[in-house]
Amino acid sequence: MIKSYEFKDGGWEETKDGTENGPYKIFYKSGNLEEEGIYINGKKQGRYIMYYETGEVLQSGSYKHGEFDGIYKSFHKNGNLKEFGGFKSDEADGILEHYNSRGQLKNQFYINKGEPVHRCTQYDYANNTISWHEVKRVNRVTFKPGAALCPGMDPDTVLPDILDYYIYDIAGGVYKIYGENYNQDTITVVEYLGTYFPKTFMESQSIFFEIFKSEKIREVFNNKKKIRILDIGTGPGAPFILGFVWALKRHGIVKLLECNLIDRKQEYLDSAEQTLEFFLKETKVIKFKHEFELAGSFKEEMESLVTKKFDIILSSKMCIEFYNRGITNVFSHLLDYYNCYLEEDGIGVINEVTIPSDKTKLFMSKRLAEEVNKYVNIPEAGIDIIMPLTCAFRRRICNKGKDCFQQNMLIFSTSRKQNICAKFCSRILAKKNFANTVLDSVKQHEVYRTTFYDKSGKQHQYCTYIHGKHNRYNSLRAVPGSVCYNPFKWNEINERG
Repeated sequence: MIKSYEFKDGGWEETKDGTENGPYKIFYKSGNLEEEGIYINGKKQGRYIMYYETGEVLQSGSYKHGEFDGIYKSFHKNGNLKEFGGFKSDEADGILEHYNSRGQLKNQFYINKGEPVHRCTQYDYANNTISWHEVKRVNRVTFKPGAALCPGMDPDTVLPDILDYYIYDIAGGVYKIYGENYNQDTITVVEYLGTYFPKTFMESQSIFFEIFKSEKIREVFNNKKKIRILDIGTGPGAPFILGFVWALKRHGIVKLLECNLIDRKQEYLDSAEQTLEFFLKETKVIKFKHEFELAGSFKEEMESLVTKKFDIILSSKMCIEFYNRGITNVFSHLLDYYNCYLEEDGIGVINEVTIPSDKTKLFMSKRLAEEVNKYVNIPEAGIDIIMPLTCAFRRRICNKGKDCFQQNMLIFSTSRKQNICAKFCSRILAKKNFANTVLDSVKQHEVYRTTFYDKSGKQHQYCTYIHGKHNRYNSLRAVPGSVCYNPFKWNEINERG
C-alpha cells in the first residue's frame, strides 16, 4: 500500500485516504535541497522550484491539478536564463526560447498544444547572423533546432522569422503600399501590421541594440527587477516595445515588464495588448485611450492619465501628426513630460520620420534637431542627449541644430516584401547626471569635431556621416550645409579612436 502524508505543525502526518497534501521537499543524497513545492489532494499544485546540488536555482514553474501549466523557466548555474516558455495542460504551448550561458537569446520556437508550428529562429553571435531551422522534437516537452533552411543572415537585414509568422499568418497582416506621411484614419489594423509594423520594429531594435552596447546602460538595466515602459502613440502590435525587447534579449537582458500604452484608437491598443501577451507572457499591460488636442497642453493631458516614473519613455512617429495640423513646438512639449517623469537612470527615445510635415514643409529631422538642442541647452532642463554622440558632445556649439539633417537608414526584408527601406531620425535622452555618467565612459573621437568652411572662408561645425556595417545613408544633402550621418555606432568609433 502506498502511504501519503500531510504537513501539519512542522511535520508530516499520514492521510486517511492515501493522498499527499501540503508543502513537500526533496533532497539530494548530500542533504542539499533538490525540489520544493505543494501537493493538494495527491497532485502537485502551484509554484515549484528545483535546485542544483550547489544551491543555485535550476528551474521554476507551476502545476495545475498535477500537470505543467503556466510559465516555465530554467537557469544556467551562473544564474542567467537558459529556457523560457509556457505550458498548458501538460503540453508546451506558445513561444519557447533558449538562451546561451551569457544570457543572450539563442533560438525561438512556436509550439501550439505540444506541436511545433513553423520553423525555429537561431541566433549566432560569433558570426552575427540569424537563420531559420527545422524543428527537431526530442521528447514531449523538449525541442531543438534541426537542419538549416537558409544561410546565416545579418539580423539587421531581416524581420525575425517568428515575428514575421505572427504578423502575417496569425494576426493576418496585409502589406500595402502607402506614402511615408500616410493618414492614420484610412489605414486598417491589419494593413498597419503588414506594412508599418516591420519598419518600426526594425528601427527600434536597431536603436536599442546600439544603446545597450554601453556597458554603463547595460549594468543599470541588468540591476532593475522590473522595467516600467511608457509608449506614447503605441500603434497596432506595439512594434517599438517589441524592438526594445528583442534588442535586450540579444544583449542577454530579460526582465519583467510593465507596459503603459497610450493611443487614440481602441483597436490599436487591443492589437498591441494581444501581441505583447503572445510574445511576453509575464508582461503587465495598462492601456490608455486618449487623443491629444493641443501640444501646448500635452504635459497636463499626460498627467491626467499617468504620473508615475518610467525607466523607458517612447514616442515613435507621433509628433508629425501634430505638425501636420499646424501645431508647433511639439517636441519641446513632449520633452516637458520626459523631464518630469523619466527615472533618474531611465532612457527616453523620440523616433521620427525624416520627411517634411504637410503644413510647413520643414524636414522633421531638422525640426527635431532644432527643438531638442534648444530644450536641453536651457540651464534648468533636467535631461540631456546621449545619442547621437555628435549631438551629445557638440550640441552647445551647433547653432541650435540649424541646417542639421540626420537620417538613419535600414534595408531589410520580410516574407512579403524584399529590400524595404526604413528612414528615420532619433534622439536618445536621459537625466543629466545619468547622461554624464554614460558619456564619461565614451572616448571622444575627432569625428565629433568635424569642421567645414563656407564660401567666405568662415569655419563651421557640422555632423558628418560614418559608414556603418549594417546601415546605408543618403549622400545627398537634403538641407544646404548639412550631411547625413550614422549616430548609432559609438563602439565602432571608440575602437577606431
